[in-house]
Amino acid sequence: MTLRYKGFLSGNALKIIAAVCMVCDHIGFVFNPLMKDADIVFALRAIGRIAMPIFAFMIAEGFRYTKDRKKYFLTIFLLGLVCDAVYYIAMQMIYICILTTFSFSIAILFSYDGAINAIKEKNGNFFFYLVCFAAAVSAAVFTDVYIVGKGGVFDYGWIGALLPLFAYIVKKNFFKVLPFAAAVVGTTIYYLLTKHNSVYWFTLLSIVFLLAYNGERGKYKMKYFFYIFYPAHLLVLEGIFMLVAMLFYN
Repeated sequence: MTLRYKGFLSGNALKIIAAVCMVCDHIGFVFNPLMKDADIVFALRAIGRIAMPIFAFMIAEGFRYTKDRKKYFLTIFLLGLVCDAVYYIAMQMIYICILTTFSFSIAILFSYDGAINAIKEKNGNFFFYLVCFAAAVSAAVFTDVYIVGKGGVFDYGWIGALLPLFAYIVKKNFFKVLPFAAAVVGTTIYYLLTKHNSVYWFTLLSIVFLLAYNGERGKYKMKYFFYIFYPAHLLVLEGIFMLVAMLFYN
């Protein structure tokens, strides 16, 4: 008997949910110096933990269905570089944003997919893609260690860069969530042990939303909206913070 399951959330709906959660997180992060209630900050940052796994899952979906994987990589990578530069100017520290983290993810997915196809087609390219896969993972680990060693931040680190892979290894709509859910649990445990911050428990809530995914994009093409939304909302929040700080705290 074949298990049939149809969720009710499209890819666009999941991204909107993740975007709202991300904005809550960044409000808590940006306005933390001005907020006197630590519980509000904690709540905002906790809601924000839901966003990253959903975006990681959709990165794998985007890679799976895009017609131009090189363009997909370059778009994420270049936007990430711009945001990294803005972070450095604004914060005077090295901050590797989540878009750059996902650039490593796409490189990992590309080499993994190449290796799997090489096995299926027996075209002799397996070891080439295997080396590429090892290089992509090693680059993510090295970047994480190097940036942290320099006092910077690599958003979600090499663990975060690997996360989309677990959404890609299974193709069936419902079942592909299962290995990813296991990876989210593992990632949550890793961050609880290394970051010593209970806010990461809320990462597990992302699984609830992903289990409702119906495998469809949604009615409208919104990918460029989400590309622009990340840097745009950060600029708006930083602008509001500077204005509020100037008017009320000087």
